[in-house]
Amino acid sequence: MSGFQLHLSLKKIIWMTLCLICLIAAGILQIISGKMKKGLLHEQVASTWDSTGATAHISVYLSESEKLSMLSSLEDQKYMVLELYYNLLSELEEASITVGEEASESARLVAYSYASQGSVTMESDRTTVTLNAYGVGGDFFLFHPLTLKYGSYFSEDNIMQDVVILDEEAAWQLFGSSDVVGQYVYIQDIPHKVVGVYERESGYMNDAAGNGESTVYVSGESLFLYGTDSGLQTIELLIPNPVTGYALDLVTEQLSSRDVVIVENQNRFDPENLIEIWQDFGARSMGLSGVVFPYWENIARGYEDILAGILFAQVLLLSFVLIVAVVALWRAWLHRRWRTRDVVFWIEDVIYESSAKRRKKKNERLGIEENAFELLTFEDEAEDDTLFEEEPDEINDTQDYLD
Repeated sequence: MSGFQLHLSLKKIIWMTLCLICLIAAGILQIISGKMKKGLLHEQVASTWDSTGATAHISVYLSESEKLSMLSSLEDQKYMVLELYYNLLSELEEASITVGEEASESARLVAYSYASQGSVTMESDRTTVTLNAYGVGGDFFLFHPLTLKYGSYFSEDNIMQDVVILDEEAAWQLFGSSDVVGQYVYIQDIPHKVVGVYERESGYMNDAAGNGESTVYVSGESLFLYGTDSGLQTIELLIPNPVTGYALDLVTEQLSSRDVVIVENQNRFDPENLIEIWQDFGARSMGLSGVVFPYWENIARGYEDILAGILFAQVLLLSFVLIVAVVALWRAWLHRRWRTRDVVFWIEDVIYESSAKRRKKKNERLGIEENAFELLTFEDEAEDDTLFEEEPDEINDTQDYLD
């Protein structure tokens, strides 16, 4: 099949080089997108909690009207959170979904947290500063693992709720040092113990998302009682998700009467979800929901846009390669110097040569001497034996005819 050989002109080399560049560029974009996803710890909570992938991370963001309806009552805010939590537990129990017999005594079926955003004025022996603050409850730091430099987190299970976690900038402002765990600050003359100091994330995306200034974390009670509280902003949940969409549907049903935005986080960067962003590209930035998102959701939505753009670029690059390949094959077919039967004969030759090599190796392994004209297998020998058995009858017939 001499016509089946490859002949490369300068034009073909250029097109092949362009295709190779496109493939390399698509691979580099894939690596970049993978690193971006790994850097968003908030979106990996579900996989950290349950490596089997059978858990969903659901975020509920309250509209301004919902926040205002509960702004004057801390009890109303907590009631909404706990009502949702216990209703979900009841629904899961009815569906016979449990933590399993092999789970430890401390294992939980559902984990939750909540947060309010506002500000607090803190006073130390050195100075008085007003800082952005989040009032948090439940397992907030399970969902938002800050980079601690000193100390530890606090949770709703702590007996003492008058505690605070500072970022390094706030610690320097208040004490002139970052290693200040165990020190006290005063919020409206109420002492709050510093239990941790964390390193606040930096960068353009972080600053643009609303986390560009010094921020502290206190309990929800402290923010409500001693600070300026803008109301319950978000509720987050880790829920068993035995079937895709089960947990999201469960939460949506429970909050059907509320004005909220519900987001399923663990798969938001999957290709099918990023493709949906292409469809909403023009309207995505329009603030029609009446919801002010916290900085971590703003960051996630920003990266959604970036990753959707990367996916679009990858599709274009790979589409170019595919189109070039299809055109090249079509042109090769039109200008081919070979016929279909040539290809068939070539395939038959390849199959025959491969079969002959296998028979040869088998005969060598069994110690059978090779015939110069034919390599016999056991099947071939069986057929030859049959022929020899029939030969005497043919000889007798011939002898009878001569007689």
